[in-house]
Amino acid sequence: WDSPEAQVAGAVDKEAIAFCEEAQARFDSTADRQAFADFPWIPPELQEVVVIFFGCSEEDRSGE
Repeated sequence: WDSPEAQVAGAVDKEAIAFCEEAQARFDSTADRQAFADFPWIPPELQEVVVIFFGCSEEDRSGE
């Protein structure tokens, strides 16, 4: 990781991980909606809970 190219690649990798973690957090936040699933006056699109796992970090990919 000493070459300029490798440093750029490392920076891009960190940026991609940050983007991935942000997207994961947005999906995870839908779990909060589950508490309101039985309220008929809330539109169905606001009752959805989305479960997805991207495995953004190295720890996620290794199963730790």
